[in-house]
Amino acid sequence: MRHLMAVLKALIDDAIAPVLVEEDAGAAAGGFSAAERALKQQQNKRSLRDLWDGGRQAELARELKALTEDLLNAAFDASSGYVRVTDPDSLAVQFLVRADVVEIKPADARYVRLRDYSKKF
Repeated sequence: MRHLMAVLKALIDDAIAPVLVEEDAGAAAGGFSAAERALKQQQNKRSLRDLWDGGRQAELARELKALTEDLLNAAFDASSGYVRVTDPDSLAVQFLVRADVVEIKPADARYVRLRDYSKKF
């Protein structure tokens, strides 16, 4: 289980958080296209925005890791599995909803839980 969490945290840091930063900067869901990313690299200029994005990326990664950990802990508890989120419109929550990993409580959008895929089998 410890190895699984280490891999999940690395995935969030290396792949998911950069995409969330791009979405935060105005890209469509899923980040910039390959052409947009290449153009940005061609410009090869380090701006204040780039420096800020590093801090924003770390912040988004922390938020997504904390939410994921809370969701996993709630899934193993005897409770309903719902976790209260402070901002249902946050990038982390919206990413997990779009990825079909979590579902929003029908009666209150401030609560989310991991989707139960075991019912499909």
